[in-house]
Amino acid sequence: MSGSRKLRGSAAPGRGPGALRVGLVVDGGPETSRVVGALTAEGIDVRRLSAPEVDGLRPGELDVLVVAGQDPAARNGSLAPLVDHLATTSVVLVWPSPRRAAVEAALEAGARGVVAAEEVERTVGPTVVAAAAGQVAVPADCVRPEARPLLSAREKQVLAMVVLGFSNLDIANRLFIAETTVKSHLSSVYRKLGVSSRQEATALILADGGLGLGILTLERAPA
Repeated sequence: MSGSRKLRGSAAPGRGPGALRVGLVVDGGPETSRVVGALTAEGIDVRRLSAPEVDGLRPGELDVLVVAGQDPAARNGSLAPLVDHLATTSVVLVWPSPRRAAVEAALEAGARGVVAAEEVERTVGPTVVAAAAGQVAVPADCVRPEARPLLSAREKQVLAMVVLGFSNLDIANRLFIAETTVKSHLSSVYRKLGVSSRQEATALILADGGLGLGILTLERAPA
């Protein structure tokens, strides 16, 4: 083996899709045939692997490993160790309906691409090629826009209390509003932030210093 070390996620110069070394492991996600069929249509040969076979891979043995599953690997801490183990191999994830917070966590853990299972036939091939070339590819709606989300004063106040650990009932009692109103505000906040739960919203706010919205400072909102 050559003593030179390839940068993570970069394919050998001049290597086309047909020469890429691509592995696929499926754990309860989309049918294997869908992913294999989509990659084959792009001229990409796929090596199907079991979980134990993935554990036995040597660093750099593959250019790209596609991991398809039901649960975002970044949430349970399994993705970062996998990326470290594979070293120069790029990891592409296939998830059903990926959300922004999970995608950002995956990228932070070292993934090079995320594909929505619903769009796998159209997107997994280009994503694998991009990842092998050292690029990052994710669904466009999972990329946080530069513009800050526009939250109302009340939404900011409710979100701040969520970040501080208050329950919906506690928030309702402290703000003298109905608990259903709190839930309505939170539904609007989740939609604007691109998250699906108070845990994801809290993690996003704490990781991004309050998104520049003053979330981390309780403020008086109009009744």
